Amino acid sequence: MTTKQTDLSTLTPAELRILRRKVDQALAGKTDLARKRKALAAAQAAAEAWGFHLADLMDLSRSPLAGVRIPPKFRDPASRTNVWSGRGRPPQWFVAAVETGITPEAMRIRPD
Repeated sequence: MTTKQTDLSTLTPAELRILRRKVDQALAGKTDLARKRKALAAAQAAAEAWGFHLADLMDLSRSPLAGVRIPPKFRDPASRTNVWSGRGRPPQWFVAAVETGITPEAMRIRPD
């Protein structure tokens, strides 16, 4: 471990406060990391006690982008409040509009 020696008597009160804040943040980060490692070890031990690996119990099928709002790409011509991002199952208003002859391109939201 190498440490840089700093003569604290040469620092201004403002610099000392900044240094103290940085030290507090570093200590908190180290403490959180140690607690996370202990929690992970306990979780792994509990999973193994039941005959599983921890990864087997976690839902890894969910995308990391799940829940992220996607800007809408299509707008209902009959009701301006109905919009669709273009992902997933098309809403009923979209299907009904296409069945009546409105093209998806006609419902596309164009950037200003």
